[in-house]
Amino acid sequence: RRGKVGWEESLIMADHGVAKMPALHPSPALVHQRRAGASRSHERRRVAALVAAFASATALVLVASTIGGFWQAPGATGKARPIFTAIARAFATQCLTESDPTTLCLDGEGYAKPTGGSISLSRVHGMGNLDNYYYLNVMGEVGHQLRVLIEGSDGYHKSWDGYGSVYTGPVHNQKARGSTIVDYVQVQDMQTGEIAYFRFPCGDGAIDAMPQVSTENMPPALCFDDNGEGYRKPVGGSISLSKINGMGGLSKYYYLNVMGEVGHELTAILEGEDGYHKSWTAYGSIWSDKIHQQDGSSSRKKVRDFLQVQDMLTGEVAYFEWPCRGAKKHRSGTGQEVSFPPQCPQKHVGLGYAKDQCFGLASDCALCIDGNGYCKPTGGSISVSKVDGVAGLKDYYYLNVMGEVGHPLKVIMESDDGYHRSWSQFGSLWTDKVHQPGAQGRGKGAVDHVQVQDQTTGEIAFFKFPCEAESPNPFTTGKAHAASPSPSAPAHSAPAPPPPSGEMVEGKIDAPAGPPGAPGAPGVAGVAAIKIIPGPPGPPGPPGPTGASSEKIVVGPPGAPGVPGLTGDQVQKYYHAANAGHAAHSDCHWGYEG
Repeated sequence: RRGKVGWEESLIMADHGVAKMPALHPSPALVHQRRAGASRSHERRRVAALVAAFASATALVLVASTIGGFWQAPGATGKARPIFTAIARAFATQCLTESDPTTLCLDGEGYAKPTGGSISLSRVHGMGNLDNYYYLNVMGEVGHQLRVLIEGSDGYHKSWDGYGSVYTGPVHNQKARGSTIVDYVQVQDMQTGEIAYFRFPCGDGAIDAMPQVSTENMPPALCFDDNGEGYRKPVGGSISLSKINGMGGLSKYYYLNVMGEVGHELTAILEGEDGYHKSWTAYGSIWSDKIHQQDGSSSRKKVRDFLQVQDMLTGEVAYFEWPCRGAKKHRSGTGQEVSFPPQCPQKHVGLGYAKDQCFGLASDCALCIDGNGYCKPTGGSISVSKVDGVAGLKDYYYLNVMGEVGHPLKVIMESDDGYHRSWSQFGSLWTDKVHQPGAQGRGKGAVDHVQVQDQTTGEIAFFKFPCEAESPNPFTTGKAHAASPSPSAPAHSAPAPPPPSGEMVEGKIDAPAGPPGAPGAPGVAGVAAIKIIPGPPGPPGPPGPTGASSEKIVVGPPGAPGVPGLTGDQVQKYYHAANAGHAAHSDCHWGYEG
């Protein structure tokens, strides 16, 4: 420095990439040392140290002028500074690995976060009269000072400082500055020293933070078929997802509800094959805002959406997607592939004309109902009635399940579109509203499968709505035939016969059709396959009678005689005559004895 070292520094022309070498003038202190007889070697070492310090300071000033300070006046000069061009070229040609500094890039709107870092960046385009700008939202550690520096290849530059997060003002985009410009962003945590680099648009080996999603590089995920709605939860995991489609004026949107461990930070990132992107962060649970449908009903095309949810405390990750990859399959409420019981042969009460009452074995196949109806397995105690809603409730149906009095019943409904409901009750159960397939966001053509179990006896019965097509009903085959359609009349048919009276009336009319043809040949008779299977095992037999009880007493021999008793003690006793020591005087009234 000028006062202590004795050197004068000249300003560094950072705008032109030229550094003017300083003039070296010895200070009076150095002259005094030389006069005092200081050694030349000591003087050379001191001068060398000062020159090295000056060189280091020069390098630091050059770097600071480029990525730290941006000393140039605001606005674009139309030409990048030479020193910045060199740094940009160095970063473009570096080895991009996780162990080296990495430049992430965005071609449009999106989100970027280096692997293992704490700094993230979101880029949003302006709309309407702000379409000449874009905005950046930078996030870091809470309370840490962040410095954000941006510089374009045309010399455009801006900088911001904030704590924890930085939301920039408007930044002129390519529309305002030219389609060939490139913007470079450096973000630094001033407390930890962490640095992250970004650029817009991608190029020169930078890593695209928002790559196009394809099925080849996506992990396995739980899914929703036919853009349906429902609930999904990985087996053994703590993260679950509920998907709900909008209704009415919100039918072009859907909503997500993510649940995790209480108090754990959750991050959810949604990506579409068309580049559609959204993300949310919350604690314990996430309720998304409106998400545009990806089935072609909104402004988006028919594409696939992919969702990643991560518990930031435990590191658990769960993946979801819709629609499913590959062919449509039956899935449980958690998204797992399942196989439902086959449909039982349709048997109806009476001659089979009425379809509202069915019966049959329902332990290894499912009885089916079309519309309103009632089904009860043969020999079972469980029955199900289905009632369709009317008027304002036409989008729903209801189930009434009956079992043994007082027995707990468990009813589980699974649909092949992922729709899932369950109920529990004693003796009988009346469900709440169940959405009809094709209504209220459910896919058309879905089949609902119901399993009812008596938790006391273990009896199980299966049902499904609606029925699938099968061979003709054996009870109605040959008894009821639909009328065959009449063959079409030829192009030129014979004129109609005259009226019975034989009179002909003048006038031109279209030739009427001829009489109907003879009935067609009867169709090939259907085959009614009747499968005879063994009945279920009978109930266990009653317990056997109680065995007779008895008691027997066994007396052992007498014991050995006891040992002799101890010798008795000796007691001394004195005896005397009865009148000994007794004196009696008749003449004296005194008497003595004893």
